[in-house]
Amino acid sequence: MTIAAQVATLPLIAAFGQGISLVAVPANLLAAPAVVPVTVLGLLAAVVSPASPPLAHLLARCAARCEAWQSKTRFHNGENSG
Repeated sequence: MTIAAQVATLPLIAAFGQGISLVAVPANLLAAPAVVPVTVLGLLAAVVSPASPPLAHLLARCAARCEAWQSKTRFHNGENSG
């Protein structure tokens, strides 16, 4: 789905963006496996935080490690604006 979405939006990205990145698809494929853990762990941290702040902190730290991996692929892709 990632590749299909990028191919479908390629004309818009080329028209409104700063050009077409040749590493966008591989970078997104590398970052994609970390999306689910970041989302699930972040949600669990938010739900658990009122009852157990230490457990929420642990879950948030685990989510942060997965997000750091995504950030590295985003930075190498040239999308370092956040």
